[in-house]
Amino acid sequence: PVTVYPNPFEASFRVFSAGKMTHPGQLELYSPEGRLIATRDYAARQVLNEEFVVGELPAGMYILRFLPGGNQSVPTVYRLLKMN
Repeated sequence: PVTVYPNPFEASFRVFSAGKMTHPGQLELYSPEGRLIATRDYAARQVLNEEFVVGELPAGMYILRFLPGGNQSVPTVYRLLKMN
């Protein structure tokens, strides 16, 4: 499982996994308007530990998509609230 914290956040948030990822994949961060802001790729056989530093962005509801690799993978969507 993947954990995203803190939520709500102010300047940054972190995405991490308790164990190693079995396939390579990607994280995508979207603005409240639906615009892609940032992406992070991760490799297989590593623990996921990514920090998104986004203090310059305005307050609002952001979407983080977790796109795991593999043939049967389904994206997971997280709603993140950015505070000022």
